[in-house]
Amino acid sequence: MTWLYLVLALGPSVFALPAFVLTPPWQLVQRSLAQDTPITWWIGVKAAKPHALVHAFDNVTNPMHPQFMKYLDKNATNVLTRPSRVALPTIYRWLNQMNTTYSDGTNILIVQSSVGVVEELLNTTIALVTSSTHRALKAIDLIHIPPTVLKYIDFVSINRPSSPKVFPMAMAKKSLSYDKVTPKFLRVLYDIPPPNELSVQDNRSTQSIASFYENSFNLTDLTDFYQDIGESLFGPIIARGNQINDELIPHSEASLDLQYISAMAPNATTYVWSMAGRNPFSYIDEPFLEWANDVLDQDRPPLVHSISYSDNEKNLAEINPDYMHAFDKMLMKMALRGLTVLVSSGDDGVMGLSYRQQNITLEEACKVSGPQWPSSSPFITSVGATQMDETREVVCSAGQGGRITSGGGFSSFYTRPSYQKNAVLHYLNSSKLPPSSYFNSSGRGYPDISAFGTHYRVRVGGKWRSISGTSASSPVVAAMVTLWNELRLRQNKPPLGFINKALYHFQQFDAFYDIESGSNNDGKIQGSYVPTCQYGFNAVKGWDPVTGLGTPKFDVLAQLFNQIEEIMRNSTVSVVLHRNKNSIRNGKPGFSVWKGILYFFTTLVLVDGIAILIMKAWITWHPRQARYERMSNNSIPSPMPAHEKDDSNIL
Repeated sequence: MTWLYLVLALGPSVFALPAFVLTPPWQLVQRSLAQDTPITWWIGVKAAKPHALVHAFDNVTNPMHPQFMKYLDKNATNVLTRPSRVALPTIYRWLNQMNTTYSDGTNILIVQSSVGVVEELLNTTIALVTSSTHRALKAIDLIHIPPTVLKYIDFVSINRPSSPKVFPMAMAKKSLSYDKVTPKFLRVLYDIPPPNELSVQDNRSTQSIASFYENSFNLTDLTDFYQDIGESLFGPIIARGNQINDELIPHSEASLDLQYISAMAPNATTYVWSMAGRNPFSYIDEPFLEWANDVLDQDRPPLVHSISYSDNEKNLAEINPDYMHAFDKMLMKMALRGLTVLVSSGDDGVMGLSYRQQNITLEEACKVSGPQWPSSSPFITSVGATQMDETREVVCSAGQGGRITSGGGFSSFYTRPSYQKNAVLHYLNSSKLPPSSYFNSSGRGYPDISAFGTHYRVRVGGKWRSISGTSASSPVVAAMVTLWNELRLRQNKPPLGFINKALYHFQQFDAFYDIESGSNNDGKIQGSYVPTCQYGFNAVKGWDPVTGLGTPKFDVLAQLFNQIEEIMRNSTVSVVLHRNKNSIRNGKPGFSVWKGILYFFTTLVLVDGIAILIMKAWITWHPRQARYERMSNNSIPSPMPAHEKDDSNIL
């Protein structure tokens, strides 16, 4: 399906906007609908200064600009996108007292009316269309708008799902195994201090998980989880959003996200942002825009957000790319408020969601790569997944026992952002690649970073379950960001906000455990069947479109983020930190790069013997191997293949 991107002059009094063009998988079901059929449609209102938001985002996220990390409040961000004084009155007069709701945060006017009224106003035809999984009402003829009104409008979208979920997705089988990954394992793996050494003390160090599809959590499950892992430092849990949490029906996704983001950032205030709305533009139903608008409507929103949902980038771009642009504007506003947004990269490898959700053959699904959104947006931090083999951390792959395969690739919608230019070009110029027709080599590459993603021990409805997915990886990294924020806030420094530019800059300081083994040719396991494409992307030294920059060295990144202003502006500071990379932790996860250095030189003074010095030098250059041995000695079991989640709609 495609959109006709043109504005046609039809005489002096009317102009035409694009119509929805039916192409597979969409088919026409009914052209003539009852005139009183209710319909909701959206109008994007132009900002009076269309470039103000982008300029402000560039300044606040640019280390060399005086406004770097000088964040704005709600009113100041909304001023950047405010329409002209005559825009809304003009549109209201044209709508002639229809039922409308306008949001300052999104610049979107939501209109409630009927099919007959809309067809007459816009001189178009509203039809019922269907795909393999969804139905929607679409304008299949050109949309006609007077030029005096059109000049204030960014877009018009008519797409009301006739039912929330016409064809329910298949449910995965419940897992009988529940052991292995716990917060203790993850802390050892990524050098995160235990709660008695580092926990949240500043009440500004807040975090949140997004909960869609009417997902709920149970506080008794959370209490049981903490008792099981032997910890008690968990902070307040606050429900937000337009959906009431139903503790009688807890779900895997909300339970997983909440239990691990709260445990990995001990004592932090954690919000569960539950949204009941449906995305009016997409045939998949996540209400991303409604969620972002609700978050930004708060005077003091949580500083860190984890999202474990995704959509098919190609389909969404064809249905209405204006939705994607609208959400990107919200993400830029979040960055201007000092918020960090992390998104799971997907569980279907290089093929994306097309094979599972569009009822097409594997051959068809594997013709081109299938990027996922919003993980492909350059305004979020995309998080992939890893697993363990016998000696090292590798790409999480269903074909290697991981149940899911880390999503990753290149966007077909977004161009490559400047902050990842060097890292991505290095990959493209030095790696074995699929055919050029298979992916958009000039697109935004994702993920940006990864974390362990298999066999998480989760309490759901009074039972233990084993859950795998990038939806486990994202809240774990989000919790790390909360702890990095905590260390900055204790010193009255601003929170990190948009971290991508820093992540790619910090690659030179050996701040990540590089994942160099595995690929994402496989998809998500279905029963015992693993769908596999001929082509995929491989993990290599440096950034790759499977695991990004690698997995985080928490203590190294803590030091770098704590001095982010100086490091990203001053090459001298960078050189000092670069010399002191690969600190020794020797037995316990260290907290600071400087602790490792101090330990090293103290040993030189107190211990006499060249053999010990040689041993320490060896460990310095092989820290990863030492950590695996340490985990084995501490009797922390290596994770075994886990079962996938209970709901195929979540990552």
